[in-house]
Amino acid sequence: MKVTPIYPDFIDEVWPQVKGYVQMCLNTSIKHDAVGDEIFNVEQTKEHIEKGNGLLLVVHDNIKTYGALVVEVLNTDAGRSLNLTSFGAYNLRNWSMLLLQRLKEVAETYNCDEISIFQVRPGWKRVLKPYGFKEVGMREYAGTMYPKLSLQIKENK
Repeated sequence: MKVTPIYPDFIDEVWPQVKGYVQMCLNTSIKHDAVGDEIFNVEQTKEHIEKGNGLLLVVHDNIKTYGALVVEVLNTDAGRSLNLTSFGAYNLRNWSMLLLQRLKEVAETYNCDEISIFQVRPGWKRVLKPYGFKEVGMREYAGTMYPKLSLQIKENK
């Protein structure tokens, strides 16, 4: 199993295999009312990545694709954060440690202090807790408050 970053110049090559996973994320966000006035559709998400505003990571085994996620770097008062913005996948438990290792590598490449996700789905806290993620605050989005889950990868400054 591999988690491969896909850079903007290669999006078109993998998009047919990952588009459904990205749509899965968007559907979940809509289901949980985690959308603002400007809802990204799946093609706008692709354009966002192509412009270099996000990085696509694909989980695969050279034969089958198991998931896709989009991350972006956020500059915050606490430092730089590698934020998971979209994540659609199957059988996460089978490759979660590999994914976490790759996320740490990407975060280090971009000089991030943490890996974060804003918890839209209630189950994320339970899934991520064994890997060291902690609830560190709240964020208001589209009129709803969502917990921020964070994994520190560098010592606080």
